[in-house]
Amino acid sequence: MNVIILTEGFNNTGFGHLTRCTAIYQAFEANGIIPKLIVNGDKNAESILGNLNFAILNWLHNTSLLFDHLNKQSIVVIDSYLADLKLYNELTLKVKNCVFIDDNLRLPYPSGILLNGTVGSESFEYPERDKREYLLGSKYIPLRTDFWHVPEKTINNNVAQILITAGGQDIRNITPEIQKVVNEKYPNVVKNVVVGTAFSNKDEIVKSKDENTSLYFQPDSEQMKSLMLKSDIAISAAGQTLYELARTGTPTIAIGVIENQLNNIKGWEKAGFINYAGWWNSAELSENILKEMEKLEQHEVRNSKSQIGISLVDGKGAFRLVEYLKEKLEHENTISNQ
Repeated sequence: MNVIILTEGFNNTGFGHLTRCTAIYQAFEANGIIPKLIVNGDKNAESILGNLNFAILNWLHNTSLLFDHLNKQSIVVIDSYLADLKLYNELTLKVKNCVFIDDNLRLPYPSGILLNGTVGSESFEYPERDKREYLLGSKYIPLRTDFWHVPEKTINNNVAQILITAGGQDIRNITPEIQKVVNEKYPNVVKNVVVGTAFSNKDEIVKSKDENTSLYFQPDSEQMKSLMLKSDIAISAAGQTLYELARTGTPTIAIGVIENQLNNIKGWEKAGFINYAGWWNSAELSENILKEMEKLEQHEVRNSKSQIGISLVDGKGAFRLVEYLKEKLEHENTISNQ
């Protein structure tokens, strides 16, 4: 089985695509299939990919090089906010099975398999189309290996540790502001602050730490899981990290930093998992964070939030995709051999 995963990741756009494509890669690998991960990205993206079978290539503009990797029997998984409809159509002509990762009904995608792991996406108004297959809802969200199996989280009576995480690069520089708010209100609480690969505000974060702050530079997925499990509350940007927080059952205050997170925010708020503090540039952000923190001080509230998150994300989303594709190929092979 020839599997190609196409995605992107830049310092100025974020690395959420890389995170979930890594999860899909790992699920194929666990099934004895080594994909080729082709990334339109920069050096920061390269450092995230580690020992995966990957290539850095601007596949949006070098389509001839991209097509050299493909044959009719290939499976192509594409996770992009930059690729246009023309390229999607070309891919469906080149290969038999295409999987399109979507978050926001971005394009009128061609025939193929469309996966949207956004919580609540089952209710999105996708068009009915011949030869279009849908895998919708948080049961399909791809999570990395370390989130496949998660021990039960202890919901403590009191809030003793707070996790602060703003993604891979903190494009809105919200971490120092969160630190200031939490330090003033909760000086005796342990603050676990994540500093991602591409942060440009590291010096400011270091200056903002108090005596009860621990900084974690470029933590891997195992370390992130550990931080989530030991923290009583998380304050997080509203991207893909919310699904890992839900998986670990970590009650979360979410902050919107990019417009494409809106469906995430709406879905998780409706589900009752997150406490939403508003957009990164809101004049009331600090005040809202404190209001939501006060709500989460109650043990029964945190316990309820935790159970909601765990019930909606079980860590098996990438496996469900791989199993779906394997069954689809087996069915196609059976028909072709008749």
